[in-house]
Amino acid sequence: MLNRIVLKYLFTVMVVVSVTASPVWGAQKPCTVTVALGGDVYLGGGVLKYLKKNKKDYYFKSMEKLFKESDVSILNLEVPFTDHKEKFMEKLYIMKAPDYMVGSLTGIGIDAVSLANNHMMDYGKVGLEDTLEVLDKACIEYSGAGVDLSEARTPAVVTISGGVKVALLSYSKTYPLEFYAKRKRAGTAPGYMSYVKKDVELARENADIVVVAFHWGSEFMKTPRSYQKELAKAAIDSGAQIVVGHHPHVLQGVESYKGGIILYSLGNLVFGTLSRGSVEGMVAKVTLLRGDDGSYSFHTTELLPLDVENRVVRYGPSPIEGEAAESLLKELTGKRLMTYEELKKADKKKKRAKKKDGKDKVAGNTSKPDEKDARKEGSGEGDILLLDPKDAKYSKVLPLCIDCPKPIKNPNFLLHYARLCGNLYN
Repeated sequence: MLNRIVLKYLFTVMVVVSVTASPVWGAQKPCTVTVALGGDVYLGGGVLKYLKKNKKDYYFKSMEKLFKESDVSILNLEVPFTDHKEKFMEKLYIMKAPDYMVGSLTGIGIDAVSLANNHMMDYGKVGLEDTLEVLDKACIEYSGAGVDLSEARTPAVVTISGGVKVALLSYSKTYPLEFYAKRKRAGTAPGYMSYVKKDVELARENADIVVVAFHWGSEFMKTPRSYQKELAKAAIDSGAQIVVGHHPHVLQGVESYKGGIILYSLGNLVFGTLSRGSVEGMVAKVTLLRGDDGSYSFHTTELLPLDVENRVVRYGPSPIEGEAAESLLKELTGKRLMTYEELKKADKKKKRAKKKDGKDKVAGNTSKPDEKDARKEGSGEGDILLLDPKDAKYSKVLPLCIDCPKPIKNPNFLLHYARLCGNLYN
């Protein structure tokens, strides 16, 4: 009788698997994949005070559309969902949030969260296990913390249309070190170089796109430290396409590197404190383009700068607009603004350079003077290009670069966005 029950169970599982998986096998991978990325989120403290007069999604209203329209949406959950009272250890700031606040995340379409940070273990293993249970029930994937080191280093995987798998790995490079997971101890994934390289390589073997989140750097420091740059580039060298940073609570730079994008710090998103040092944050929407070989690489990035000074916005981030947005984005990217006419001119030079390069190869000449000139006109090989949002033509349909699969229309562009193009001069 027992054998029959087991066989019946196995048969049922096999039938379910065959029915649900078959459409994916024949599906075509999409030409583009979009990944939305948010900064530090603490859904406790002052956030709860304003919840009494607002709905749970009030805090994310300004970026809700961006998250929902993206194929995958990710942020850093810097608080355990728990009502446990016993603290893991004494430290300056200890945080937690009630489990019902997970509705704020499901309401805006968050698919996965990073848990590798300096608050996830504030209430120890119990607080972490409570959090994992809440996220499981909410169908939100997670990475960066677990009941042991192996689980903490296991990527979250989100499968989207066409069977494309997006993996998220998360690591902490912050104190206290007692929060780090070990072979038989719950905690967060430590961001050791050897772990990062090995985990990314393995994740890339099983996923089309790999996102790596780091909790790193120094609080309120606007410049990434040297080890952040080394880790970020090592992650991309190992196969990641996107690296995103958290913890400084302020914005740090943006950099493109070898077909990948590095966002060193997105600052705060919704954070239940009144810190005077955290006044600016941003949400990034990264578009990846499928190449001829079927692999995905960084294509463009939209940055939505946000006012997160809670004394002003009352825990509901508000878009930064106009000249203030332009100045901020230019500071982050380190690039000068270009007009639409300058962009077209640079594109034409690139086309000529490619055409001449083809002729030169046939003739045995490998010099590329025109391509070199084209790079001077823009931002440099492998760099990010910042387009001028003042240009009136941006209110129309605009192909951002010659390799875009189709023109992109964004009626809110003049107010909210600067678009960054990463492959124009590659």
